[in-house]
Amino acid sequence: MARLVNPGADAALRTYLLTEARDFRRTYVETQLDDPAWRDYVWAETSMRVDQLANGQPCRISRYELPHGHPARALGKISDTLLLDENDILTEVDSHPRVRA
Repeated sequence: MARLVNPGADAALRTYLLTEARDFRRTYVETQLDDPAWRDYVWAETSMRVDQLANGQPCRISRYELPHGHPARALGKISDTLLLDENDILTEVDSHPRVRA
């Protein structure tokens, strides 16, 4: 039986998130067509996530951004911060660091 090269990897999730990020960028930029300076700013800001995902770089997301039906969506709090790393492994990030007294 063949083994997965990286059994915890979720390349389909990266593809989904990239599609969503590109759609968000296109939609948001289209709302700014009347103001070229603002449009360029919005393009640059929304392209950061697109570039991270397209280039296989680590990318932070919120649990609510996971597609419906993804097993990690039902875990933890919907506002939790997650990290999709360069190997497409999804892990939870401590989004509420504890302050030591």
